[in-house]
Amino acid sequence: MSTRPLAGPEGLSEHLGGIPVATIYRWHSRGEELGPLAHKVGRHLRWDLDEVDEHLRRERDGAGRIASAGTTNNIAPIDRSKRRQRERTRAG
Repeated sequence: MSTRPLAGPEGLSEHLGGIPVATIYRWHSRGEELGPLAHKVGRHLRWDLDEVDEHLRRERDGAGRIASAGTTNNIAPIDRSKRRQRERTRAG
């Protein structure tokens, strides 16, 4: 983590050149490999802008958050089966 303050959704939006705040919340709520990882501070979401910049570099280089087989970044794919099951249970 860097020494500069963590950014809230509005600060992240500004840092990313005006991405809508709703999009930032959507990235987080979907739990997908979209967008940079957020840190929960109490009830609030905060982003380390150095980590955001690193995420953008990985995206640019094609690595993303989910590693393809055989890579060395040790990031495991996200298991979404339990989440899908919960969503089906709520919907039905």
